[in-house]
Parts: sequence; C-alpha cells; structure tokens
Amino acid sequence: MLRKIGNNIIGDKMKIKEIIKNDFIIGNVNDKVSKIAKIMKENNIGFVPIEENKNIVGIVTDRDICINAISNKDIENKIKNYMKTSIIYIDEEKDIKDALYLMGKEKVKRLLVTRNDEVIGVLSLSDLLHVKEDELILKTIQSIFHTDKIQKQKEAEIDEFYL
Repeated sequence: MLRKIGNNIIGDKMKIKEIIKNDFIIGNVNDKVSKIAKIMKENNIGFVPIEENKNIVGIVTDRDICINAISNKDIENKIKNYMKTSIIYIDEEKDIKDALYLMGKEKVKRLLVTRNDEVIGVLSLSDLLHVKEDELILKTIQSIFHTDKIQKQKEAEIDEFYL
C-alpha cells in the first residue's frame, strides 16, 4: 500500500524506500498472457515483473499485452514470449532525484527497487507525483514521452513508404 506523503517533504532528501510500493505482484514465465491480463485488471495495475526460478527475468506492461499479444490474437501463449528482458533497477537508498533521472534516461515509467540486490518493490512515476519536485517530474515526463512521439512518427513514415 502506498504510504501517505506529507507536504513538507523535499525530493532531494527523500529516499526511494520512503515511498515505494512493497506489495507488488509477480508473474511467472509460464503464465498465459490471459492470466497476466486478468491479474492486471483485478488489481488495477499496468506492470508485472516476471520471474523464473525465483529470479526476475523480465517485465510486462498492459501496453505490451495490448499491442503485441492481443493484436496478434495470441492471449493463450506464455507471457515469456511478450515480456521485455531489459529490466531497470534502482536501490532503495537512492534519492528521488536519482529515480527521476534514471526514468528519464531510460524512458521508463516504473523501476524495480532493490535492497541488497533483491527486488523489494516497484516505484512508478505516479508514486512521485506527491513529491515537491514539480519541475524535475515534468522534465522526466517530457523526456519519456518525447522519444515515444518521435519514434512513432518515424514508424508511421516508414509504414507510409512501404504502402
């Protein structure tokens, strides 16, 4: 459960461990896409780390499921066929500014949080909206979405070329 954050907290002094969600759901590489989608719906989440042999080996988002699996009418296949294997981690002792910098640099909205190299939670961009770092949060959001817009525009141009 997300802990309430007071208005007097300053982001550059706040540690990630003070606001992370420790109650997160982990899927298995052998779970079907339909099962992970159902879990996301029931828990109102859009991100699930995926494990194999008790190790996180990938992540999947609701967007991955919609764009890749559902568009291919492949919801009964294993989630491992649709997960991303590049996982971005951050240590719980890092500052909020470190998390925002990493999110912007890597163009991600969620980070897995570690303690002694073990995943203990998830930090999402929406978790940071209550932190007094408005300008940095805005720059991070612009950085994440700006690249997506440019990439989509390039993909559209390529598609038009082949049509």
